[in-house]
Amino acid sequence: MTIFPNDDRVNRGRPIRMRFKPGVDCAFGSQRACVSAYLQPDGREVIFLSIHSGVGGQAQSYRHAVEGTGINQAGFTLPETLQNLLALRGASVGIRQNDLELYQFTLIESTRVPASDLQTYFALPITQALEHTLPADALPISDQPLLVFETCGWHMPGESRADAVSSTTASVYLTVIQ
Repeated sequence: MTIFPNDDRVNRGRPIRMRFKPGVDCAFGSQRACVSAYLQPDGREVIFLSIHSGVGGQAQSYRHAVEGTGINQAGFTLPETLQNLLALRGASVGIRQNDLELYQFTLIESTRVPASDLQTYFALPITQALEHTLPADALPISDQPLLVFETCGWHMPGESRADAVSSTTASVYLTVIQ
């Protein structure tokens, strides 16, 4: 998957590339992303990917582009990171699987689940992740399927820590592509 930022604000305008193999077993280091599929109450199909970030993780390039990489922490401030997420809206997305390449997708939403909400987020069934995390009007009304991916983020300087999360899994980025 390749995300093409609209301008130089994110990743200096360079493409963000994530390489992974879809799978059910997606232990860190396996080069796999866990894949689930479900129908929303309105009948829209959702394909949901959990992709590892961190050094050696398949979504590290995304996490680095959004929040930067410092020594054991994010490289950008929380306001800079949130601004990067906003700047990604409308970015073109290409997906390649084997010999098939499609460049007709758009990143329509990207948000950050903070440490204070992670326990609730992780306890939810996957079918409720979008509903819980995004405002009701964040997704356009459409019958087009959605591709959603989540990946972990660092703890941000100045942000409260939460129980049962580590500094490397102190937030989650949830990104929606149509």
